[in-house]
Amino acid sequence: MARIHFLCGALLLCSSSVLAAIPGRSSLEEIQKYKSGDFSKLLQKWESTPQGNRLDELLLLASNPTLSERSRYIALMGAAKLAQQPTKIQKLQKSLESLHEDRSWVLRSASLQVIQTLPDQSKNPTLRALALKSLKDRALVIRSQAVDVVVKFQSPEITDALIDAALAKENHHGGKALWVPQKALRALAQLPAHSATRAWKLTELLAQKQNQELSALTLGALEKLLPQEAAQMKLLPTTSLSKAWIEASRKHL
Repeated sequence: MARIHFLCGALLLCSSSVLAAIPGRSSLEEIQKYKSGDFSKLLQKWESTPQGNRLDELLLLASNPTLSERSRYIALMGAAKLAQQPTKIQKLQKSLESLHEDRSWVLRSASLQVIQTLPDQSKNPTLRALALKSLKDRALVIRSQAVDVVVKFQSPEITDALIDAALAKENHHGGKALWVPQKALRALAQLPAHSATRAWKLTELLAQKQNQELSALTLGALEKLLPQEAAQMKLLPTTSLSKAWIEASRKHL
């Protein structure tokens, strides 16, 4: 019995030592003690009473792969709350670059979520680059989320990236589009048409046996990106706009 008590005491001491060795221990303890699923009050507490190197602590916790996803996620959201000034955003930005490669899709998703909350995000080339890379993430859920993020950045490369996302093989399976193409096409139909040089490639979707929704979305994107050509298509004596676009594309592809 004495031996059992000794072992238990040794384990507790070891656990305490491990916790003490974790950078940002005080913030981690607060996270672990907060049992509610809604952690907004904890974020408000950190925001209203910032203490010392709280931001640095939270960023260290968010980037620590040995911690639970819940702890890391809360830490990152807390850091985003505290990093609203330009000098602090630079620190947060470095963590986001690292989290972009994280093995946890939850943290990669969280980093995209944070990008959307930062002030003047649309003018930040680093954040734009991270959002664009996420369009090629290994997880479908991240690629889908990335479409919602990249539309915040209005530039020629965004148009081309969305066209690529709509056509990417990993976003299609068994002849069916998997959410990302639909979202990308809707975005293309709404964004300013910065560049039309690659828009003709979208006709590849019309040449495939797709459902009516995807065909309609493709035509809508083509009409937005190639307005002059779209006006001519409607004058052609054909009952199928899809066929007209496919025929015209042969001169450009």
